[in-house]
Amino acid sequence: MIKIKSEFLEKSYAKGLSLFVADLTLLVCAISVALAAESVVLRLAAAVLAGLIMALLFLVGHDADHGSLTKNRRLNRLLGTIAFLPVLHPYNLWVLVHHHHHHRYTNLAGEEYDYVWAPYSKADFDELPKWRQVLERFYRSPLGHGAYYMVEIWWKRMFFPRRRYIGGKYIKSYASDMVVLAVFLTIEVAAIIALAQSGTIAQPWWSALIFAIVIPHLVWNWYVGFFTLLQHNHPDIRWYDNIEEWKKESRPPGDTARFVFPRFINLFAHGVDEHGGHHLSPNVPLYNLGKVQSFIETEHPGAMPIYRWSPSAYLEILKHCRLYDYRAHQWLDFDGRPSQPLSQAKYPAATSIRLPRVPLT
Repeated sequence: MIKIKSEFLEKSYAKGLSLFVADLTLLVCAISVALAAESVVLRLAAAVLAGLIMALLFLVGHDADHGSLTKNRRLNRLLGTIAFLPVLHPYNLWVLVHHHHHHRYTNLAGEEYDYVWAPYSKADFDELPKWRQVLERFYRSPLGHGAYYMVEIWWKRMFFPRRRYIGGKYIKSYASDMVVLAVFLTIEVAAIIALAQSGTIAQPWWSALIFAIVIPHLVWNWYVGFFTLLQHNHPDIRWYDNIEEWKKESRPPGDTARFVFPRFINLFAHGVDEHGGHHLSPNVPLYNLGKVQSFIETEHPGAMPIYRWSPSAYLEILKHCRLYDYRAHQWLDFDGRPSQPLSQAKYPAATSIRLPRVPLT
């Protein structure tokens, strides 16, 4: 087990609050342009930017929910709740989905364990209705990542979820979160319609809703679906469906992958591709993840897959990571054919795919 240094866990009010205020301010500005601009092209650009900034604010809220954004627990709770409002995520249900399932049982497939981008076995895939098989193929295509997160995670488990997805009952905190989100969404929609009806903005109400809410949400959902797929579906990553085997063999950060993007993208994305350190310890603030990643790569080389992202490398991942043989620990295509030769497992599993590696020196 890799032990991280205590300095990586140091929290800063200044850094945490600065990220929160900056992202929230940028989001308000982007949505304002999407509403007020007369040019449709400018509205569209602002709407797409708003979706990306919503993703950044979500990452700040994600840290706050882990208690790692600032030193104060109540402040973290407040910042996390506010940061989650634009993406319509309830605080306590997110804790259930993310903390108690994804983090506690990372890469252990199952409804009661980690279901985020968990691959189907060939037998389970064959038992799905034809329409659901088509949907799974779409999810694992470049256009489908947003639909996956919006339907399988947000709609089913976050926004007024069925009881089967939340342990069989609504508790008080879940219900209060739902009320808060409903009130926020109602006010947001009503305010935009009022601006349009009063002539304050130069577009009809339905157009304003599309540019200020619909497009940003489509962009944000694609963003989070895209990154979570890359983080936990990779030829060098092993999944499990047996908890005893998982307990024996699964070790962070080998259950995550790092795809290295150009530096300016990583800075803009709050270090979202430095995910290994977060799974080593969710208490690491996002503004320290770069330090943890450098520590992993220099002190523990080979502990996790690290590849430079490119369109071709990304498409290779989608090609090879479709279904999974949980007995042979083998990624499969949708027809059940092994997508890579069987070989001796490494940090979790070996691969023959030749993707460009990042030098660790």
